[in-house]
Amino acid sequence: MVKAGLPIHTTASKYPTSVNEPFTFLGIYFATNHISGFIIKNQEKSKMVKADLHIHTTASKYPTSDKDPFKFLGIQDCYVHPEEVYKTAKKKGMDFVGITDHHSIEAALYLDAKYPDIIIGEELDVKASDDGHLIHLLVYNINEKQHHDLSDLRNIGVKETCEYTRKNDIIHSWAHPNLSPVKAVLSKKLIDELMNYIDRVEIKNGFDTRTGNNFAKDIAKNYSKKISGGSDAHIKSFIGDVFTHNNSTRNKADFLEALKEGEVEVSGLDMNSYKLQKMIYQFAYQSLVMDIFLNPHKRVRENYKKYFLDQFVILTTFFPLLVTLLPSIFISYIHEKASDKRTLKLSSELAVRFLNNNYKEIVHSAGKSKPRIEFSKGVV
Repeated sequence: MVKAGLPIHTTASKYPTSVNEPFTFLGIYFATNHISGFIIKNQEKSKMVKADLHIHTTASKYPTSDKDPFKFLGIQDCYVHPEEVYKTAKKKGMDFVGITDHHSIEAALYLDAKYPDIIIGEELDVKASDDGHLIHLLVYNINEKQHHDLSDLRNIGVKETCEYTRKNDIIHSWAHPNLSPVKAVLSKKLIDELMNYIDRVEIKNGFDTRTGNNFAKDIAKNYSKKISGGSDAHIKSFIGDVFTHNNSTRNKADFLEALKEGEVEVSGLDMNSYKLQKMIYQFAYQSLVMDIFLNPHKRVRENYKKYFLDQFVILTTFFPLLVTLLPSIFISYIHEKASDKRTLKLSSELAVRFLNNNYKEIVHSAGKSKPRIEFSKGVV
């Protein structure tokens, strides 16, 4: 069989001969693709199977923490309709779309009934310790019964929740370790405890900074855990910014098996000041215009009636100021420097401890001979 592709132009392509050709007048290259990189890059791209494994929709429930500012203000967790989420993910090149709403699989089930490339998932707030820690745990490929079972188990503890996922062949992953909702400071002791039960770590989250994602990657590497990644998109433009990929699978079952076995990689964008401003602006618009002004009759206000005036003032005054007046460098400092300082300190402490542990193991195994230092490799 002889196969012929469509014509491809490169930087070697000459200008059209007509003197009236607009490109000739402007002196613009007829094509900007290099022969060596264009074909190879696109061949590699065609082999890659991608999935954004962390996306929210309008079905996403409020976080359970009473201190969450969005819950206090009555703002929805996400304003993007499931259909719009799916179409956007496909336009961004995702082969599979992981819907992981907070404490809901409603949108995932709705889309799964229509499209064969949906991964039914959920993001759970799970009790991590008796002193108030909560972590976010992503679960994949679940049904309605398992959703209800996990809704009960998450309030008991992370051990019971993770044991249930293993027993029922459910893939789980610790979402954004640096951003987990906690009521106490995350510690090495707690991480050690969690790693006894958790199989997988989300090493890149589109909602976290490079420092936070590197911290998650270090946890997965040091504790030899499998990996996953996703955009954590709460707004349309974030969808597909982070994805998990594999170069050998061709269907959903194979991809989930690769994810389960740790035969995947993660790529994508970290949070930055531009994305943060964009998110704030979109949330301000959606919550103020779409939610309060255009659809007030659709809101459930039992829990927020006494806060309505405060909410209105904040959305009409605070958000516009935050978007238009505060310089990006100040927003960047608040988001990155303030939160990342603690993360960097904890990450350094973990690195030093694992460095010492690896060295001791090498010296012990080498006996009296001169040790050859080789650090153990994780799945990352």
